Amino acid sequence: METISIAIPDEMKNFVADEVKAGGYRNASEFLGALITTYRQRKDMQKLEGMLLEGIRSPKRTLAKQDWEELRKTVSSRVEKARAAA
Repeated sequence: METISIAIPDEMKNFVADEVKAGGYRNASEFLGALITTYRQRKDMQKLEGMLLEGIRSPKRTLAKQDWEELRKTVSSRVEKARAAA
């Protein structure tokens, strides 16, 4: 695991400290790790929503069996990654 050092204003430092106490986190690193995980999940969801909208707006076509298998594999992989990150 890599260690990084960040500079934040006192207001943010106090916020993190309060959240650690109130949220059941062991320390600031655990709290910030949870924030980053949540942020990554939100970005992944935005990407997926964009792809779904693109699919909805695209011309209709019939999916072949191979298309469905690839789609299932892609979705399963993303779900597993999301669960592992949670």
